[in-house]
Amino acid sequence: MATKGRKCLPGCTCGRHDPQALQHRSDKLKGRPKTEEHRAKLTAANRANALNPDWQQKHVEGMRKMVSNPVWLNGVTAANRRKWSDPDWRRQAQERARERATPLDLSTKRCCVCSTEKDKSEFNRNKSSRDGLQSCCRVCQSAKQKRFRPKYQERERAYRDLNRDRRRDQTLRRQYGMGSAEYDALFSAQLGVCAICGNKEVSRHKSGEIKPLAVDHDHKTGRVRGLLCTSCNLAIGQFREHPERLQRAIDYLCRAN
Repeated sequence: MATKGRKCLPGCTCGRHDPQALQHRSDKLKGRPKTEEHRAKLTAANRANALNPDWQQKHVEGMRKMVSNPVWLNGVTAANRRKWSDPDWRRQAQERARERATPLDLSTKRCCVCSTEKDKSEFNRNKSSRDGLQSCCRVCQSAKQKRFRPKYQERERAYRDLNRDRRRDQTLRRQYGMGSAEYDALFSAQLGVCAICGNKEVSRHKSGEIKPLAVDHDHKTGRVRGLLCTSCNLAIGQFREHPERLQRAIDYLCRAN
């Protein structure tokens, strides 16, 4: 018998509905048109709704509510459970996943640039790719780099020339905690010469430009001690900045002379 407060479902045998009424309710629940005239009316109504922006907005909102409904999500999860309960579907899914995870084991590879089949040794490594190799061979990759390298070098050189002062200030602040203004003030206080030998910097960059005086600082505290030339800066670095070693070196030179 039907329970109080519960609606009878299609196929119920409680005796309260005849088969024709049950079929009518089942068609109503499933949205099936009963006659050709009813089907034509539904088609015309659907076309009118498709052209109505208010109906479209309500339809979108209804779809959003359906997706956010936990009951609907549980239904999707139940469907996935039913899929995984099928041994054939599970075996096919595992085989597809195994095929995607298995790297290609081919003796040759086709270059994406020259479209030539070459040995794997002709390709550079690339961990992010499926087979662990680059998509183009070494020859094509080298030709591409040579073709674009002058363009990138010219762009980088123009950027350095345009932002020389800003990059210098950023480097000083990042490495030594002092800006360009503090460096210039210390340089003027030392009269533009090394704090140890009293000479100007003579070392040059590859471009031929004279290097600026190096910033000497305490590696333990980070305190800036002064500006040194390249030779003096390397010299105290070789002595590990130990005063005792420097003093023994002075005594050694004095005895030798």
